[in-house]
Amino acid sequence: MSFSNIALYIKRAELYHGKDYIIEILRNLNYGEVSDVQFIKKTNFTTGQEYNGAIVTFKHWFMNSHVQILFDQMNTSADRTAKITHDKFGQRYWVVCQHQSSAAEKIMPSVNPELPDKIRIEELEKLVASMTAQMHFFQLQQEKTEQKFMEYENKEIHSLLVNAELKSQLKEKDFEIQDDFLSELTNTRLHAIDLRRQVETAKFQLEEKIIECDQLNEELYEERNILAYLHAQANEMRDMLHLDSKPIKGKMTIEELM
Repeated sequence: MSFSNIALYIKRAELYHGKDYIIEILRNLNYGEVSDVQFIKKTNFTTGQEYNGAIVTFKHWFMNSHVQILFDQMNTSADRTAKITHDKFGQRYWVVCQHQSSAAEKIMPSVNPELPDKIRIEELEKLVASMTAQMHFFQLQQEKTEQKFMEYENKEIHSLLVNAELKSQLKEKDFEIQDDFLSELTNTRLHAIDLRRQVETAKFQLEEKIIECDQLNEELYEERNILAYLHAQANEMRDMLHLDSKPIKGKMTIEELM
């Protein structure tokens, strides 16, 4: 199984927001080191103004409160977007969301073992911090998926109970009206037919919800696999760091980054 680093999609970047500008802003705001920015030309059909959508891929993410807040907003907002303010006056911002890439690159690039120990340890620390940040994002996604799955399960149970109650009421009605006048019997059975139609509609909706639950279950399974993979890779990085020489004076340890 292969994975890609979490990429961002900027929904609207002005034409003068070039690649170097976006890379510098995201680095200066302590979000991470960007590996590439790809632009998608767009036009406002009302005003005719041109602008760009921008796909931002990261070499690695930083692990800090800025990144956690960004990931929290993308996971908890109704449209799964967040805002990144990019001017010094705090008035201009980008609306961003997670970019779902069809191509998957491995989340952890290899570190050249021939690099000097100091540089190699720094690169490994960056990788572990980036993976830790992304694990936070995937854990939030998993929690949200589990919550939605539970909501669907509760709706299914409620629908089943409602259907059972309707059937019970129909049977009781049949018994109650046996001694009533013919006209009342006819009206009640017509009502029963309408109720049965509602039950069939409820069954159809229930089947749709079951399909949605199965899809959510598959997403939940995939996200759990991602978390397990990331935990394993992070542990491997820790083991590699412990095998290296003594920690460099003044550098933060992996435990402090976590």
